Amino acid sequence: MSAPLRSGFNLNSAAQFNTVNAILIEWYGSIPENAQEDYPGLAGDPVIGDAMEQAEFAKAVYQFQKESGLQDHELDGKLGRQTWSRLLKTYDFIEDTNDFVVRNGRRLAISLPTSKLVSFDEQGGLDLHRWGRFYRAVLSKKKPRLVTVHWGGVDPKHLYRVFSNPKGWSSHFGCGQGVGYQMIDLMHGTYHGGYVNKLSIGLDICQQPGAEWYEKMLKKGYKVEKVRNTVGRGPKKVLTLDPQIARTTREFVLALCKLYDIPLRAPRGKDGMAMEGDLFHGVMSPAKIKSGEFTGVLGHHHVSKKKWDCAIWWDAVFAGTPLG
Repeated sequence: MSAPLRSGFNLNSAAQFNTVNAILIEWYGSIPENAQEDYPGLAGDPVIGDAMEQAEFAKAVYQFQKESGLQDHELDGKLGRQTWSRLLKTYDFIEDTNDFVVRNGRRLAISLPTSKLVSFDEQGGLDLHRWGRFYRAVLSKKKPRLVTVHWGGVDPKHLYRVFSNPKGWSSHFGCGQGVGYQMIDLMHGTYHGGYVNKLSIGLDICQQPGAEWYEKMLKKGYKVEKVRNTVGRGPKKVLTLDPQIARTTREFVLALCKLYDIPLRAPRGKDGMAMEGDLFHGVMSPAKIKSGEFTGVLGHHHVSKKKWDCAIWWDAVFAGTPLG
């Protein structure tokens, strides 16, 4: 039985708040199903629903607030950040010790066989939401259909410092030796690859590729060698990718593809559109990517002729997988 509404409760104010702040507070479209089962009013749409639907939603929020232990003066039927946090901890919480990514403030379980993920909402996390540049909520209603792989920084914390600039670039993930960091909520688009920003998850391999970085990479503890570049993108001499970083990157890409049902497909053939055959390391047709004719995993070099990440490391990361 629903708790009676307290004296002075303003249903219209609650409904208006939920309508205006649904996307701003980042819970719109992401309320856990088991919460909707316990509070059926939460299954309504407070943004485009009619007045009755909005009122029932606010009443359901009020009921949850009451039963979750909020004080009487806090029972307002408004799904603000405090109530949203309580709702997730009650119905959708994943412990820090488990593997998860964050989308719309929700922790979504993933599997990383040997690597560790540190999210921006954990202690020791790297949070770019205050400092970084991103497209707010661009991926909140449509899921990404690409993973775009880059390189950046000499380790994830260095990458974070580079990205801590509102006028600079950003990426969702940075991968290091056995550990990766999620820096931006997956509901947002990041500034990592031009026209694919609003279509894809951005992921950076945190090691430098140029042969001039050899000594510095060795001092970082990376196992690298100078080798001849055989893929036709970039300089003649390059560095191999540290095996631990390669493994972490591979595990992250495969986990993200599974989470979002992104095909384990790499560009192949003469124009990148073939399903089988030799890997393609040229620039793909923007029209075919924008239209969704190609979905899968790209390197930045597939998007821009000025870039060569990560052509030289593709085999190191994806050998032995469907992307290899």
